[in-house]
Amino acid sequence: MEGKISKAIGISEKGIELVDRISKMDISHTFIERIDKNKDVDKDFVRKLLDEIEILYLVFDSTDKRAVEIVKAIGFMAAERKTLCIGFDFSTDKPIKIEEIDRYIQAEEEKFSEIADLMDMMAESITEEPILNLDITDLRDIMITDKDIKYICTQIEYGTDSRTAVEKIMEDIESTGDEFISKKCIMILEGDERVTFEYISELMLEFEERCTGDKSSVIFANLVKPESKNVKVCVLFN
Repeated sequence: MEGKISKAIGISEKGIELVDRISKMDISHTFIERIDKNKDVDKDFVRKLLDEIEILYLVFDSTDKRAVEIVKAIGFMAAERKTLCIGFDFSTDKPIKIEEIDRYIQAEEEKFSEIADLMDMMAESITEEPILNLDITDLRDIMITDKDIKYICTQIEYGTDSRTAVEKIMEDIESTGDEFISKKCIMILEGDERVTFEYISELMLEFEERCTGDKSSVIFANLVKPESKNVKVCVLFN
């Protein structure tokens, strides 16, 4: 797959405010859309939103009831198109359930830059650009379950040994709850030639021990970024 195949949609006031920050970040594989709460979100409008999109990120605040209505409408049609639809709720209220989307994640506004990196690395990982890439079904397997997931997008210094790196990642990792199926772990790394296959293998072994205990359950993508200061690491597991 080539080009941008993911889209982040800021919905209503809070969602638009957040996705506007992306234009100032090093985000290159995700389109940006904005939907005002007064927009008539009909079928034709949503179809155009979904054209040629594999991953859809909906950014909103669930205390805004109109925003939730829009999320449900888009999520319903995304399901019909088999488009992976992930909702990021930046409300500080209790989490809600939205059956129309594939995965609901309540996130903190202070961590939006990490969420934006997570979105973009997931998107790039299924293009043809990485040395080793993922398939959209890999992401669907992680996201579409009736249990919880853990996720993180962070940076580690070059030269950090694999055990120390994974311990730090597991300390900081976010969770949508506490019920997991322990079936699959995805690791996406972005860095230069110092990210060797030997180092990747060491990281995979560490994650196998901590996430699933199954040697075949950890898969990875390697995104090349020359002369990067640190290794950027995205981890998802269910």
